[in-house]
Amino acid sequence: MEEQKIIEKVEILPNNFSENDSVYISQENIKNLILFSKENQTVLELLITPFLICVNSGLKYELHYYKISTEISKNDTEIIGFPLENKLSKEITDNISPKLLVKREDYPAFEKFLSQYFIAMKNMKFTDDKQAIDILEQGASLFYEVL
Repeated sequence: MEEQKIIEKVEILPNNFSENDSVYISQENIKNLILFSKENQTVLELLITPFLICVNSGLKYELHYYKISTEISKNDTEIIGFPLENKLSKEITDNISPKLLVKREDYPAFEKFLSQYFIAMKNMKFTDDKQAIDILEQGASLFYEVL
């Protein structure tokens, strides 16, 4: 299945949030990105940006430092971590890596990278981000924009 078709298949599921031309995939639907790509062992090039969104009010907050990407590589599969001198919180640097360079044939690495990321994001407390805490207190939920 073509990459864009897999993303679109996930975007049309119920409980996602749409605004203008953007679709934000709910926490419960995002696992389908792995499920649908697994059918044909399709490694996808993705940019995934998480957002906290209050569905009732439309209030939206981008979790910029929590975004990840996957890119097809002709070389070996490699997880790219944060630079050592970064000033990000330990919650981020201990739980997620920002990029996966993956061989098209290495679907297991792709699946593991995404699975670990979605589990980590589900458990994040965002304690070092006052704006995130404020929006969570207003009933925000975690959504993902996938490009």
